[in-house]
Amino acid sequence: MNKKTIYLLIFIFIFASFGCNNDGNINSNIDDDEILQEYFYPEELNYTGLYAGDFLVDKFYPIGWSKEGHFAFITEFADEGIGTYMFRIEIINLVNDKVEWWWESEPDEDNYRDDNWNDNYEMIKEKLNNYGIIQKKNMEIGNVFFNYKGKEFNIKLDTKTEVDRDYGFDVIVGTKISLQSPQLGSKKVYEYKEKDYSMILSQLIAGYLMSPYEDRILIILKNERWGWEGIPSVVYFSLTGSNLTTGFKPEEN
Repeated sequence: MNKKTIYLLIFIFIFASFGCNNDGNINSNIDDDEILQEYFYPEELNYTGLYAGDFLVDKFYPIGWSKEGHFAFITEFADEGIGTYMFRIEIINLVNDKVEWWWESEPDEDNYRDDNWNDNYEMIKEKLNNYGIIQKKNMEIGNVFFNYKGKEFNIKLDTKTEVDRDYGFDVIVGTKISLQSPQLGSKKVYEYKEKDYSMILSQLIAGYLMSPYEDRILIILKNERWGWEGIPSVVYFSLTGSNLTTGFKPEEN
């Protein structure tokens, strides 16, 4: 092996060592001397239309968007009678709906919002900056019928139900969300088939949030499922993204 080959191998080894961090992930593009964006605990966005009643609700706290299709949010999970608080923060890719990063607190009777946010703020801030998340205030949920850049859109929900074999009432075993436009056609945005005992009782499109940087929306699906002890049932949300300009096919007559 000549010296030129040896030098080349040394260079490749050094590059590989600095290109990844200790857990094998590619390092952030953020320089050490770059000023990171600061964040505050976001406001709750009421996606349910419910303020009281026989429901437990997972709370939704949207943080913000990146310019490359990422969305960050916090979930505060409903307490189903166990007396603990749970907090989860996620960054999802709205191009493929994959969760790219998440962190969740341990259930604890003495664990509260401020504890989770403040005690883990530096880690959270770094992750949000790594994905280019820009925080937005006063987000508003749009209606399933809307206009965008001169085109009309409709978010349509179709569900399939079956009678539960144990309890004898209808549960949803299949869900399909499509985006329809008289000018562009239609496209499938989301599809779900029951893989476990999820006990979904009802579903409704709560609406959408519009990205401030792309021709993209975040669709919010409101779900109601059978509670851990039956009643009260639990309302929670599912999120899916959709581009408003690509992927449409002409409607079949």
